[in-house]
This record gives sequence, structure tokens and C-alpha cells, in this order.
Amino acid sequence: MNIAYITNARMPTEKANGYQIAKMCEAFSNFGLDVTLVVPKRKNAIFSSLFDYYSIKQNFQVRSLPLFDWLTLDKALGRVAFYLLSFSFLLRVHKQIVPIGSIVYSRTLEVAWLFSRKGYKTFFECHQMPNKKSRLFSFFIKPVTGIIAITQGLKSDLVEKYGYPSKKILVAPDGVDLETFNILITREEARKKLDLPMDKKIVLYTGHLYKWKGVDTLAQAVTSLPLDTLVYMVGGTEEEIKLFKQRNFDTSRIINVAARPREEIAVWLKAADVLILPNSGKEAISEKYTSPLKLFEYMASGTPIVASDLPSIREIIGPEDAEFFIADNPADLARAIRSLLADVDQAKLKAEKAYALGKNFSWINRAKNILVFLA
Repeated sequence: MNIAYITNARMPTEKANGYQIAKMCEAFSNFGLDVTLVVPKRKNAIFSSLFDYYSIKQNFQVRSLPLFDWLTLDKALGRVAFYLLSFSFLLRVHKQIVPIGSIVYSRTLEVAWLFSRKGYKTFFECHQMPNKKSRLFSFFIKPVTGIIAITQGLKSDLVEKYGYPSKKILVAPDGVDLETFNILITREEARKKLDLPMDKKIVLYTGHLYKWKGVDTLAQAVTSLPLDTLVYMVGGTEEEIKLFKQRNFDTSRIINVAARPREEIAVWLKAADVLILPNSGKEAISEKYTSPLKLFEYMASGTPIVASDLPSIREIIGPEDAEFFIADNPADLARAIRSLLADVDQAKLKAEKAYALGKNFSWINRAKNILVFLA
């Protein structure tokens, strides 16, 4: 089986979508498939190769298509720059020769639509959809052979809002590289490695600082935590950190650390007493559509988790695996953190159950389930 993974994404990228795409290409290739990743060649501040940047095996091909990067003009053109880039990429891939019999796989709906119309067996990996019912979205998904939805919430809306056949949708949550995050290191060893204090409780959030991630809720909860508790936020660009501090006037008890390599993040997770997944419930992407990479990384670390009580999170873990709190409620988040810090035995039990569950969510397992669906 040949897979042409064709998608309109800057690669490599510091964003999570790029890592997920790269890991899936690697995982598909691990099954002996001939995989080619086709992406636009865009302006990029990252000079490492895709394989070096994501620390993955070079077991698939990458084809970068020359394309004018309209997003360099986004300040002048606004949203129009995105549409021009999308249309340009569609025109460019239309001319690509994809071997007959190949499966076309994409996270870009227009690409999936185009190759479906060209007669290919085409699958669209759906990570979000319009907040309001869209005729254009409905038009694009109709001819697609099948859809891989990362949450049950996405599948439900695809069926109920757009009438897409349920049997043609596979729910496949995101995954984790167990070898990277299941490291044999004690909390004390991890703290020594990162030069973190041994005599403090450490609460940790990792990832981007977008508002829908709920980081502002965590910032507001900090004042209700014991003084011997340190809150670290590891992740985000310099611009994200700047905007986060502008939104939250008192961040004196929060220690921001810019984005770190995943191998180092694994050490941070081991160093913490509690890990926070504070997703907001105010946006559909967070409430129903997200399958957070950090959740699976948290689970693989074996460190206790505090998470927003949202449908997207409940699809993966339950109250036996993590301490839930009311989304967007700083007081309840502080309560949940204090609860796990105070009851070490209960925290350990939840972490052990989350760890055992997390073993099911490797990238290899995800690829295996998807390949059965593609066949």
C-alpha cells in the first residue's frame, strides 16, 4: 500500500500539528508502507530537517512543493492571505502525479476533496470544523472516502450536522511516543537535572499559551495555592508569553519557560508533583474537538493530573485517572490541585491508573487502527 500524505502545513513547525503529522508518517512507514509526505515549501525560521527537528526515523519521503508564501503578507491582506495560500497549494498539488492505487491522506479538507474527485481513495483526518453549519464544508466532505475524527464530539457533529455516514468515520484520538515520555528517572533526579528546588511543590503546565488552552484560569488559580507551591508554565513562543503576561496582571508566582524539546519536556513532567490540563469550555475546539497531545504525554509520565471536566477529556480519562475541576473556574482548579497535593496516596493511585491506560495510545497503535480502517 502506498500512502500520499498531502497537506497544507509548514514543515517542520513549532506547532503541534506538524509533530503529529510527522509521527503519523513515521508510524505508517513502520508497517512497511511506502509513505510520501507532500507539503508546501514555505518561508521557515526552522533550518533543521524535518527528521532532525522531530527526532524521528527517516523512513518516509518528503516532497516540498515550491509555492509563494502568501502568509508573509498577512499583515497587509489579513485573512485573504490564508485563502490565497490555500488556493495556490490546491492548484500546485492538482498537477502532482500520485501513483494509481495510492491512498491519499490529508488534514487539509480541500486536498481530500480534490483527490476524491480525481478518483483516488481519499481520507480526511478531521481535527476541527466550523462553529456554524457550513455549506462549503458540507460540499467538500461529501465525496471523501472516509474521515478519521480525533474525538467522538467531532464524529457526532459530522453525522448530526452534515449527515456524513457514521460507518465511514473512525474515531482515533491522538497519541504519544512512549519511549520519549516513559523515562526511568525519579522526581529528585529530574529536579537535579533541571536545577529545580527540592523543597517545593511543583505544579506544571506544558504547551502553548493560547486562551482556549485555559492558561488564564491557571494564572488566576495561583493566588489560592499554598506559598510553598511553585507554578511553572513550560512552552509558548516569546510573543505568547508576552501576551499571557499582558492578559494576567499578576504573574509573579508563575515561572514561564519558553518551549523546550520534547525529550526535555519528559524530564519536566517527571519533576512535577501535579500536571495541569486546564482547557477552557468556552470554545468548541476545546470542549468537544481537541485531543490534546499533552494529555497523552502526561499519562505516560506517571505524574498525577488535574484536568478540566470537558467531554473531549472525558473521552480519554475518568475520575479514577485524574482529578477533575470545573472548566474556567479558578477556585475549583485551585481546590483540585490542593486536593492532590494533600492526598499523596490518592494522587499516586490516579497517576498509576492513567499511566496504565496511556500505554494504549502509542502512535503505532493509532496507525494500526487507522490502517485497518483504510483497507
